[in-house]
Formats: sequence, structure tokens, C-alpha cells
Amino acid sequence: MAKVLLWGPSLWHKGAYAKNMLNLAVRLQDAGHEVAQFAFGGLKWGIVPYPVLVCRRCRHMVPGSFLGPERCPKCQGAWGRHEIKVYPNGADDYGQTWLPRWHRFTGSAIIIFHYDAWVLGSSFKGTDLPIAFWSPLDHSPIPPPLEETLEGQKNVIAISRFAERELRNAGIKSTCIPHAFDQKTHSPGDRKEARRRLTFPEDAFIIASVSTNKGPRKNLGNLLRAYRGFLDREPGAWKDAFLYLHTNVSRGVDNPLGYELPQIWHGLGIAERIKYVHPVYYEAYGFTEDEMADVYRSADWTVLCSLGEGFGLPLIESLGCGTPVIFGNYSSMPEVVGPGGLSVEARERMPFELSSSFQWVPSTEQITERMAEAYRDWKDGGRRRDDLGQRGRRHVLRAYTWGRVMPRWLALLKEEAKPEPVELSARDPKAPGEVDIILLTWNRLDFLRQCVESIYSHTALPFHLVIVDDLSTDKTREWAEALWRERGNITYIIRDTKARGGSEIMNAGFRHCRNDLIVSMNNDIVVTDGWLEEAVRCMEDPKVGIVGMKFLYPWDERIQHAGGTFIKGDSPAHLGMGEPKEAHSETTVALWTSGPCVLIRRQALEPGWDEDYDSFGGHEDVDLCLRARSKGWKVLYCGKSVVYHYEGATVTKLPGFEEMFNRNRMMFTSKWRGNPLLKGESLA
Repeated sequence: MAKVLLWGPSLWHKGAYAKNMLNLAVRLQDAGHEVAQFAFGGLKWGIVPYPVLVCRRCRHMVPGSFLGPERCPKCQGAWGRHEIKVYPNGADDYGQTWLPRWHRFTGSAIIIFHYDAWVLGSSFKGTDLPIAFWSPLDHSPIPPPLEETLEGQKNVIAISRFAERELRNAGIKSTCIPHAFDQKTHSPGDRKEARRRLTFPEDAFIIASVSTNKGPRKNLGNLLRAYRGFLDREPGAWKDAFLYLHTNVSRGVDNPLGYELPQIWHGLGIAERIKYVHPVYYEAYGFTEDEMADVYRSADWTVLCSLGEGFGLPLIESLGCGTPVIFGNYSSMPEVVGPGGLSVEARERMPFELSSSFQWVPSTEQITERMAEAYRDWKDGGRRRDDLGQRGRRHVLRAYTWGRVMPRWLALLKEEAKPEPVELSARDPKAPGEVDIILLTWNRLDFLRQCVESIYSHTALPFHLVIVDDLSTDKTREWAEALWRERGNITYIIRDTKARGGSEIMNAGFRHCRNDLIVSMNNDIVVTDGWLEEAVRCMEDPKVGIVGMKFLYPWDERIQHAGGTFIKGDSPAHLGMGEPKEAHSETTVALWTSGPCVLIRRQALEPGWDEDYDSFGGHEDVDLCLRARSKGWKVLYCGKSVVYHYEGATVTKLPGFEEMFNRNRMMFTSKWRGNPLLKGESLA
């Protein structure tokens, strides 16, 4: 199964993006995938485990808490507990800066971006990150900024057939996976009971608008004008009709781009025929999905006549509840609504400044007429309303339930997300005196190339190079496969899943070793003349199990590591740090030696590195030395074996490194605290 990283607004954000990602996340987890989210908005610092309760029987969902009734209040079914880790954005952008870091940290095989892709510009043009762009398109033709972002991308997901056609016209191949709704939550119900719960009048004609008051796109000002026209056209409606606005009706700190809708409706003289949710309640508390279903059930009709829709989630939720819609006959809306409503034609096209393309301006006069038609039908008993609602519900049940949509996601993940493992074995036979070199790598091809070139330039003994690639996303694979074709003594391995930590990667390489002496090496090492020969010479003593080397800083050639000791009882510390490179050139017995480049005898290593150190927080090298010493093996430091180490070039740059380091540190301490080996008492 795949590791999936969802990328977009936080899961607790209001709106269709968050709702779709949350529903997708729990269903991917149910299918066995490992899911996390990178929230570019709504979370600045700290990793948040976001809890979600989902009824195993009816799929009723309670996001944000594990507290609640013991069983599902709808059907008394048992809860399934989901936890989705949400990672923060530490930069003031849409995730461009932190995405590569969280991708590396989570080991995601696929990243699903769900937001307006045009905001990214060309940030990821030519990227090797496995991004699937699940982004809306509500313009025609495709906006140039969006085309710039998506051009050349391998995985573009259209949310509608309209978007798929527009992308095709621009030469961009896409797969269509639409939004979806939960048909058990958004289903027909008793309208009077729903109105009672929402304190709506039972005998009124109600049109509901569910949309976001953020800029001009939802066309709310003209909707209010059309509603005034409807009231004038149907005088009786002044007594028995209401327009309900489910949005933040005001501009403020939480809604800086919003219109002051109360000023508009007071100016139009229709304040007494408007109902709305209070801005504080809307922003601070929000409606549950059950309450939103009541909004749709309470309405006689819903209306969505925006300037364009990438999909229009309120359309299918309304139709799922059996409530027909008044909608714009352009962009994605006709295919989404199908036979479930009354359409409004676009009066003209208008350019949208942020996207440099065109949207539609629906006819305000025709919105008025559609409201009047719906009102007259209501007066006559609502037969047309019921017919269109039933036909629309059948349409969305056939096309837009999660049961219909999820197979497309699972097929996509099966096809795209799981990389094929690679095992290219060395073609040369084993040579006398040969040493295995396990070389661990992830991305940073510049370091890998430099490391390998130094090995071939400065190693006189025969060696078998085992390169273990932890699913690099740059050009590492192409370079390594070309090297494998050129050199016969290389085994190249790509795993089919990301490793949890360094021990897991090293053990993967260990399984491909064929010699008694094994070097474990990171890709940020550069070796020097005699590095291996001097270390192997130390192994002439059959009691020696591990030989460490002198590490130098590349930038000033001072010592980084000359064997290890312990301070404050059980804290590993480097000897010789900062001293001139000529110092510590002897061979001595060591308490431990550092793992980025170390020679190990197979018997001292077996059965392998301890995978309880399940992150990239280190300490598995110190643990190995103590384990070998506990079995009677000597650990030596060889001062004549010299390498350069670009310390922290990859691992310490990982987000969450400090947390990983502290976790492994606690594991090491709990295992070895108080052991006499820390003081060297059992050294031979």
C-alpha cells in the first residue's frame, strides 16, 4: 500500500477543499494506505494528529475529536478511529518551501495537491516530486498561470469533464476524478423537522445559497439583486418567501475579501426577507455535516449562479437531499446537476484579474425568472420541485457518491504510487580479499557522484559496491543504472517502500553482501588514499569486530570524529572534534565509533542493525558498537584511515529531525543506561 501526502488547506478549514480531503483521507486509510496531510494554511507550527470518528456501519463522521458517545448516534454502530497527522507550513507561501521536506519526512509515494494550482506558478515545473494536481478549473480557456503550472506534469486530475476538455484543448492530458458526497448523510428527510431544528418557519418558501463570500466569484451581490426582482415580480413573496445565505455575510479579519452583504440587502430594501447564519457562529463553530444536510432539506430550492465553478459541491449535496437547484448553465455545473434543476444562461463573459482568463456573468433577470417559476410551483403544490429533485438525486447517486468515485482513486494509486523495486546484481564474480561497501543514498546526486568517484579513485583493495536507494526522486536512478552498466562490481537496489530509519536501509544492503568484511557508508562521505587498506589491516586481529575512521570537516580539514566516548554517563560524544587533522593518527581501542563510514566484521554485525531505532535520529551506530563489545568483540579507532564527512548534509535537514533524534536518544538511554560498557570496563 502507498504512503499518501495530501497537500492543501488544513483538514479543519471551511470549504470544499478540506471536506474533500478529509473524506478522501479516511477512505484511503480504510483501504490500507498510510495518509498524512501537509497544510499550507491553518497550521503554522507543530505537527497535529487530527482525530476522526467514522461509524463502521453507516459511515457517519465526527471530525476533530475522539470524545463522544460510545456508539454512533445514528445507527448504534461501532466507531472506527482514524488519526491523520497534519504537518505545518513554516513559510508564507502555498507550501513550495516546505513540501520537499515533508515529502522526505513522510516518505510519501504520491502527493495529492487539492487547491488552485495556478497559485504555484512554475515552482514545480520539471520537478521529480510525485505530485498529482487535483485542481479546479472554472475558466475558459484555461488560464495562462494554470497552464504554466500544469504543463509537462505527469499526473493532472480534472475534477469535471468540462475541465478535462479545457485541459485537452491546451494539450494537457488529465484523468477525471470528480468530487463526491456521502449519500447516507445527504439524503432526503422530513422538511418540517429540518426547519424546526434550524428554527426556520415551517410554512415559508425558502431558497438557500451555500457559498463562500470571498471576492466576486460567487456573484452574491447580483443574487441579492435578482432576489429583489423576484419579490417585486411576485408580490405575495414579500410575506412568505426567504433567501437564506449560508456564508460569512461580513468582511473582517477572518474574511478580508468578503462583501458587506448586509449593506447590500439593506440598500435593496429586502432585509426582512433575508435569513443568514451569524458570522461569529459561521467562523468560530461552523455547521456539522448533519446540520448542512438539514439546510438542504429545509430549502425548497437552492441556488448557485456564480461566475464559474470548478465543480460545485453544494450542488450534489443539495440534490442528494432531493432539493433541486437553480444553477448557471456553464463551466462544470450542467454536468454536475444533470436533470436536477433550472438553468440560467450567461449574459456575457468577463476577464478575471487573478487568472488572466474569462468567466461568465449569469443573467440577473433570468435568475429572477427562475426564482419566480419555483415560487409559483410551490404555490401549486411543488410537483415540479419534487420531480426535479428526484431526478437530480438519481443522477448524483449514479455519478458522485464516494462509492462511485473511490475506485478511481484506488486505481490511480495502484498504477502511479507504488514504485517498482529494482535489484541489479553485480555481474563480476567475487574477488579474493574483496570487501563489501554498503552505500546508502536518498537524492543529493551531487553527493553520491562525489562519493562514488572518490571510492574508485582511492581504493586499492577489490570491493563490491552495494548502493541502496531509499526511493530517490531526483536523477539518482538514471545515474546509478548507467554506472551499473559501466562497472561490473556494483549491486544497485531500490526498495518499494520508504524506510522508517537508517537501520532498515542498511539491513537491506546487508542482505546483498557476500563478504566477511563490510563497510557501511553514507553518501556524504569522500574517502582518501589508503582509507580501506588501513582499516582492513586492523582486522588482522581476529578479535576485532568494528573499525572506525578519522572524520575530517571538508571546509577546514579539522577533525570531526576520532573515536567516541560518553559524557554525563550515557550521552555519546565525539573525541578530537575541532583539533588539527594531524592529531589522533594512532590506532586505539574505542568505546564506540561513528556510523557514516565504518568497517564491520560480518559475525560482529549479525543479525544486522537494530530496527527498533525506527527513524533517522541516529544512535544505531553506537548501539551496534556496544552490542558487539558485549559479545566480546573489540572496537578500534584507526587514525590512519581518513575520510571527509559533510556532516548533516541530508539527515539533519529533515523536518522533525530534533524529534527523531530525541526519540532515538531516549531509546538508546533506556537500553544502555548504567551498563558498564559505557565506562569501558569490559574492554579487552
